[in-house]
Amino acid sequence: ILFDGKLILCCDGTDKQFLAALDRRTGSVLWQQPRQHLERVSDNGFFKMAYSTPLVQEVDGVAQLVATSAEHVAAYDVQTGKELWWMPYEGFSLVGRPSFGNGMFYVVGSIKLDHHAVYAIRPGGKGKIAGEQLVWQMSDGIPHVPSPLLIGKELYVVHDKGVATCLDALTGEVVWKKRLGGNFRASPIQVRDRIYFCNQEGTTTVVQAGREFKVLATNQLAGRFLASPAVAFRTFFLRSETHLYRIEDDGGT
Repeated sequence: ILFDGKLILCCDGTDKQFLAALDRRTGSVLWQQPRQHLERVSDNGFFKMAYSTPLVQEVDGVAQLVATSAEHVAAYDVQTGKELWWMPYEGFSLVGRPSFGNGMFYVVGSIKLDHHAVYAIRPGGKGKIAGEQLVWQMSDGIPHVPSPLLIGKELYVVHDKGVATCLDALTGEVVWKKRLGGNFRASPIQVRDRIYFCNQEGTTTVVQAGREFKVLATNQLAGRFLASPAVAFRTFFLRSETHLYRIEDDGGT
C-alpha cells in the first residue's frame, strides 16, 4: 500500500514475517518491523504465512497501519513501524483486507483453522485489546478469500462457496443471507448503490445495496475468474485466466 511517500509491504512468508516501509522514490528502507505474537505456531513456516493487504486509517491523529497476520492482527504507527495494539486469534493464511467505519476496524481472522470470522474492533489504548474494544465477532458464512465490503452501516460478505450475507455493521447481526451460486475468489465491489459479485464461473450478480435483498441484473462472461474487478470512471475491468475485459457505461442510466 502507498501512503505518505511510503510503499509499505507485508512480508508474511514461510521463512520470515515482517513489515517494511520503503521510500517510494528511492526504494530505501525507512523502517522494518518483525511480526510478533507467533509463539504458539509450530516451527513449520507454513503456519506462519498470510496474504492480506493492509489498511491505513487515522485514529486520534495517528495514522495506523492495520495488517492481519497468522495468529493475530496488529496496528502499527505508519511513521515508525512501532506496534500500537494487537488482537489474537487462531489460524493462518489470512487473505481478507481490513476496513474501517463507524469508529471500528472490521478484520477477517479465524476462530480455528479453516473457520474464518469477522471481528469489529474499536481502536484505542496500547497492547493487547481487552474488554469492550472487541465490539462483536461473527463466524457464520465468513469467507477465506473474498474481502468484506463495508457500506455505511452494512457489511457485505460472500462465502467462497457462493452464499452472500449482509451484516449489521454495528452489531454483527444477519440482515439477509442468500445463495448466489458458483464459487468465489473475487471480492465484491460497490458502484453507487449497487454491489457486484463476480464468481469464478464468470457470472456477475448485481445486487441493490441495502437491507432488502434485490437482484438487479445477472451477467455472464466466458472464462474462469479469480481476480477482483477494477473500476475506473465509467469502465469495468475484469480479468479471466485468458482475457482482460473492458466494459464501459454508454452514458445512459
